[in-house]
Amino acid sequence: MTFLRPLLPIATYVSLAAAGIFQLSIFDIESPLNGQIVNAAGEAFYAGLSSPASYCPHQGASECPVEVPGGQQVYVLDSGEIVYTPPHSESPPNDLAAGQFTNTTVVSDCAAPFTIFNWRSASTPVTGGILACPKILQGSTDPKYQIYARTPGFKLTNCTVVLGLLPHLQSNNAFGAWEYA
Repeated sequence: MTFLRPLLPIATYVSLAAAGIFQLSIFDIESPLNGQIVNAAGEAFYAGLSSPASYCPHQGASECPVEVPGGQQVYVLDSGEIVYTPPHSESPPNDLAAGQFTNTTVVSDCAAPFTIFNWRSASTPVTGGILACPKILQGSTDPKYQIYARTPGFKLTNCTVVLGLLPHLQSNNAFGAWEYA
């Protein structure tokens, strides 16, 4: 398996895939977390959850539009946490990390080339990557894995470094969540 240099920022990929809904999974064939779906919950992202934490103000989910008015944005904090804004908020958090999500093409003898998302820090270009850190969430006894970007301010230990996040286009979904809670 060969990794080519990062090609495009994540926003470019998202705009190319805007006609479809996508979800992410952890990509690292040597990790037991490989293939676990990443879901949004509590303004963060986790592997190991059965579904995202979302909200629809209508009785039937099919009555909700694609997204909450005002949208929700994704950011990386100085601590490395990958977070999203509360619904209806256009205000980014104060402690943002400088850097960018990148696309990296994976070339393998076993499959057609595909793209994974990763993180690159702006202040120290050698700092970057995606990590999954165990966390016991309220009401649970087994750990879920919160997704982080490696930033200069990242200080957690006992985390699993993964190669990246693999996007999966969901052509059978008519819409995503109204809002992520």
